[in-house]
Amino acid sequence: MGGSLSFKTLFRTLTVLGFIIVGTLQQEGQVKDLGKGKSTLVHQRLDLNYISRRRVPNGPDPIHN
Repeated sequence: MGGSLSFKTLFRTLTVLGFIIVGTLQQEGQVKDLGKGKSTLVHQRLDLNYISRRRVPNGPDPIHN
């Protein structure tokens, strides 16, 4: 009886993992298709330095003049 229970648990675990892997592979295909267009929302690489750059205008500082 213990062997049957462990086999069922193993089978269920493998089935759930299979669904997760298939879902992940399908999502990766959709992201690649979206990346072919000129969309700015889908980034291939996430560059944290680009995101965190502070925009400072050139010229004199009006507060300290």
